[in-house]
This record gives sequence, structure tokens and C-alpha cells, in this order.
Amino acid sequence: MFDAQQLELKSSCDKKDTLVHLHSDKSHFRQWLLQKPSTTFLPLESQRSLVPGQLIVHDLVKVVGHSEARMLCTLLYIVNPHHHNIVRYQPTDILVPGPIVMSAGMSNSALDIGEVIYEEMPLCVHPNKTNFGDQIGTLTYVMSCHPLAEGNEIEEVVIKQLLIKNTDPELMASTDIPKRLLENDLKLPSDYENVCANDCPILLHKIVCVMVRKIVRMRPGHFQQTITPHELSTCTHEVQLHACM
Repeated sequence: MFDAQQLELKSSCDKKDTLVHLHSDKSHFRQWLLQKPSTTFLPLESQRSLVPGQLIVHDLVKVVGHSEARMLCTLLYIVNPHHHNIVRYQPTDILVPGPIVMSAGMSNSALDIGEVIYEEMPLCVHPNKTNFGDQIGTLTYVMSCHPLAEGNEIEEVVIKQLLIKNTDPELMASTDIPKRLLENDLKLPSDYENVCANDCPILLHKIVCVMVRKIVRMRPGHFQQTITPHELSTCTHEVQLHACM
């Protein structure tokens, strides 16, 4: 087993929290994983091929209810009153916590992304709030994809995901998504809102989270089954981008 003491641990000022800081590409945990035989990580089925420049609209959506969110807040020790104090705040001011919003969006895309061996998240912003009962959908843009030097059977995929609230995936699939929304130069919540206001009003005030995920996974074609598996039925749409001047 991997010795957790090999990780560099740094404690925060709050004694209730202990944060584990992993160095980017050279983390001990990543190196330990990639030194394992590739057969250790074989998925059950062949995974979907991801091509740079590809934009996927996932049909799966999530809705976070009031009771389950409050239970998760208690379980995860999320104590901000904006997440659970229904006496102090109006219903429109009670927010779904950011980590739960992120988990919902990642779950929507899990079938299409495949089994993740290792992941880093260099960027995450929340341009708009999410209330209880809001429907969360996911757009995934493939930024890059290349095999790792550690083995040709493993690849690293960098994706950018936009989490959209209260918008039907069918409508998103038929909408021209501005390519600028998916570029790296957008860092602040106001940057995304300005692009939506000018180039895609249908998404204005609808983007609740933006994540850049650096994922290590098995390449398509490597799986545990010895017979050809059926194609994954993921019910997704691929849409075209348009460049906005």
C-alpha cells in the first residue's frame, strides 16, 4: 500500500482542518499511481474517445434538494449559515454549497469521461449562485489529450466544464456556444458574465460553476473484458462552436 506519510502535509491555521497539498505534475501520489502496472486500472468497458476541440452536452442533470443538501452540510461540517439557516435567510438566499455543485456537475459527465485514475483541478470559479431545486447541467470542452510518457496505455486529458442551471440540455445542444467561453484567459466570474451578455444571452446568469480538470485515465480500447463490449449508450450531443469577434 501507499504510505500516506510520503505526502507533504501542511496544516492550516484552523485546527479543525488538515489540508493535503500535492505538487502539480510531480506529486508523490501521482508518481506512485503511474508506477503501478497498467492492468491495475483497466476499466470494465472501453471508454469514449475524447478529441481536442470537442464540445459535449451531457443529457444527465442533477437537482439538489433542500433536505439532502442540509444533511451533506452537516456531514461535511459546512457551517456557513447561508447553506442551512432558513430562519435568518429567505429561500432565495439559501445556497447549495460549491463542492456539492461541483460534484453534481462531475457526476453528469462521469459516463462520458470514463474512469479517472488521478485528477487535478487548476481552476474553479462560481460565477452565479445555485439555490435548492435548481437543475444543474454540464457542458464539457476537451482542451487537450495526449498519452503519458509513463505508458502508452494511459493518457492525460484536460477538459473545461461549464455547469449550467435551469437550462434544458436539448436547448444547449442547439445553441451556438461562444468559443471564448472556453478559453483560458477567462478567470473571473465577471469575465464569463460579460461574454454571455455580449455573445450568448441565453446563458447569462446561468453558469454556476466553471472547472478545468486535468484527468489521467486509460486510453480507449484498454479494458478488462476479453470480448468486444457494446458501445456506451451515453445519450450525449456534440455541438459546434462559433468564434465571436
